[in-house]
Amino acid sequence: MAEFLTTNKSLSAIEEIITQAKRELVLISPFVQIPEKLFRKLKDTTEKGVRLILVYGKKKELNPDVKGQLAELNNITVLYRETLHAKCFFNEEQMVITSMNLYDFSEKNDEMGILLSIRDDESLFQKARDEALSIVRSAEKIKIKDTPLEKFVKDTRPLAEGFKVITDSFGLTTQEGFCIGCHSSIDFGTKRPLCKSCFPKWAKYQTRFVGEYCHKCGKHTKTTKSRPLCSSCDSN
Repeated sequence: MAEFLTTNKSLSAIEEIITQAKRELVLISPFVQIPEKLFRKLKDTTEKGVRLILVYGKKKELNPDVKGQLAELNNITVLYRETLHAKCFFNEEQMVITSMNLYDFSEKNDEMGILLSIRDDESLFQKARDEALSIVRSAEKIKIKDTPLEKFVKDTRPLAEGFKVITDSFGLTTQEGFCIGCHSSIDFGTKRPLCKSCFPKWAKYQTRFVGEYCHKCGKHTKTTKSRPLCSSCDSN
């Protein structure tokens, strides 16, 4: 049978649901602002390998402090649903349906709720769980942290940019150009504006060979080996 919860009992039941989750923990709340005590419990739970799903609503852009907190949690999926008004918190065996948001839990507010248990009423628990999961499935996934690859790219970008400054200063950077005969990408160099495939054609016809592309910008224009640039690039 469902159990009625007062404000204090709601707080205790939600904390218990978080700490006793074994595989899955779902938190559905339109507003999110996690107090430090509750955040520590969430962190401990996710570090045990429990999968955490958080669905929030109303305002899509999360508070930067909240987003930073969530990014610290393992095995978390964050979802957004604009029309969300329901508040419920559940693991594999228990669920709290309440008037309480996941918003700075406080005894100052007057809240009510009910506690459902799969052991006491499996049918009722499953009906409530199915409805909650339909909200989860219809919500939009929100990115809160970079993947390992994205983090690696961000961490190495300053090093790459610094290296480019050094190579540019010594004239070591290779600029991309275009073959004047076929437009394929080659290293830029006005003395060698032809790719390996087109160079033999020039060698055969030499002064009669006419290119079709600018060696620098790749624009379609008449060029030759001795004058491989268009008028715009030649004047720069």
